[in-house]
Amino acid sequence: MQTGGGATPNLTLEGGWTPLHVAALLNKKEVIKVIIRGKADPQQPLAADGITALHIAIAAKHEDIVTQLLKAYADSEAKMTGAVTALHLAAATGHTAPAKALLSCRAFVDANRTCDQATALTLAAEHGFADVAQVLLQAGAQANFRRVDGVAPLHLAAGLGNAALCKALLQVNPNRQTTLAKQTLLVG
Repeated sequence: MQTGGGATPNLTLEGGWTPLHVAALLNKKEVIKVIIRGKADPQQPLAADGITALHIAIAAKHEDIVTQLLKAYADSEAKMTGAVTALHLAAATGHTAPAKALLSCRAFVDANRTCDQATALTLAAEHGFADVAQVLLQAGAQANFRRVDGVAPLHLAAGLGNAALCKALLQVNPNRQTTLAKQTLLVG
């Protein structure tokens, strides 16, 4: 039986969930403020997969929480399993405001995942998010960066029939010729 002293802000549940992870998931802004002041570690990941409170807030579409965690020095480059960064997650889910916030905190715009070498721009293109792609391109994302399979963002945008995304990619891309080599693009 424990006596005296305050609660431990980084105390974990099974799987590594801390009070900060829970508050980020449930969009509890005031609770996060209190927990951070109580010395909660915004870098602390869940047990095995590297998911931080920042990843959770992005996935849950809690933009205010993302900003709050970044102000508390959450690591914008923290990687989940597969080397997925918070910027990858924002791009893949179409969240423009968190992408801008991460880039303002110097998130590496062309970081790539280890599994397929996809960048945030590749993921935005794969899911058809022209607005996020535009933010990434303005931050210097490489429009012709290819995944392991040789596919570039323009291939993905064309395969989706997304004219706005194709236009955004072509406007910053001086080399408009990309080859798909021997790949077949399947869009479902």
